[in-house]
Amino acid sequence: MKFVINVAQLSKALDNVQGVVDKRNITPILSNIRIAAENDKLIINATDMDLDIVEILNITPVENGSITAPAFLLGETIKRLPLDARVEISLVEDKLHIICGKFKGTLSTLPVDDFPIIQTDNLPSTLKIKKTDFKELMENTKFAISTDETRYYLNGVYLHTTNNAKEEHVLRCVSTDGHRLALADSVVSNDIKIEEGIIIPKKAVEEISKLIDKVADEDLEISCSSSRICFKFSNIILTSKLIDGNFPNYDRVIPKNNDKILEVNRDEFVKAIDLVSMYSDDKLKFIKINLDGNKMILSADKNVGDANQELEIVRAIEPMSICFNAKYIKEICSLIPTENVLLQLQNETSPALVKQMGESSEIFVIMPMRL
Repeated sequence: MKFVINVAQLSKALDNVQGVVDKRNITPILSNIRIAAENDKLIINATDMDLDIVEILNITPVENGSITAPAFLLGETIKRLPLDARVEISLVEDKLHIICGKFKGTLSTLPVDDFPIIQTDNLPSTLKIKKTDFKELMENTKFAISTDETRYYLNGVYLHTTNNAKEEHVLRCVSTDGHRLALADSVVSNDIKIEEGIIIPKKAVEEISKLIDKVADEDLEISCSSSRICFKFSNIILTSKLIDGNFPNYDRVIPKNNDKILEVNRDEFVKAIDLVSMYSDDKLKFIKINLDGNKMILSADKNVGDANQELEIVRAIEPMSICFNAKYIKEICSLIPTENVLLQLQNETSPALVKQMGESSEIFVIMPMRL
């Protein structure tokens, strides 16, 4: 095997696949990436057995062949070479040789036959969606994915098709960790159906979110079965196992009778939370919100001091007090694009709805903390 390629092109491809490699993996072959030179293309492949990525580069190799090499060391080596240079990669016996200008390096390899190939066929449900639309779905839900491995069915984003309140056919993503819930919709054609629903693992969500920012394609093709999902761009294929479990009935968590509605400036609200929460318990970081008429008073206290800050709210509300995790509120507000934020409350112990102003396909739910 032998090929010559622009450093910047190879570095970008290696960076794209390297996130899939599990550095903690004790299986040597899974710490390697597969490199295959075939006629008019170069195929780079990484996997951790649950997640698999393939990138195809259009180059003409000097000599066809394939091998596996250490993912991290190869990637870090190429990254440090001059980006505008060309690098020669060749396999001589069982060593991978790297030559760029006056630099020469060799890497140990492992047989390509030992590298697992993940099947991407037999995925009956297929849809195309604009990559920006899918990215928005992921960004608005991935923050609420649970990290509690005992409730493994919450360790990802639940995706299915349904009809929204306006009877539009939508692709819906939902995540929850039991303390907060995020829901986001994107309108799709009626022939797209994933009615049973699938759970995409957090690592796959993170990797596809990163790839979306790096590729030039406008559209993303998604294929799935009950056990696997595949994301395709023109030259990159990301395949992941799905979480085998039943996602809870999220609709029962979304409050329907929150009639106490207040409107507050988003930036002022976030700045006040950030400031006052410094005076909260170091572990819980909760803030207390007292509401009365057109006033909102945020307060917190701990052993060494206390603080409060008053904000004006647009709509008057009857007196009540409620506590929230400061980090959770700030994360939700960071996803709201409008100048003002809507908080819809019922009482001190019921879930709160957080929304942007006007019509929105996103819903955020946050559980209050006990006073």
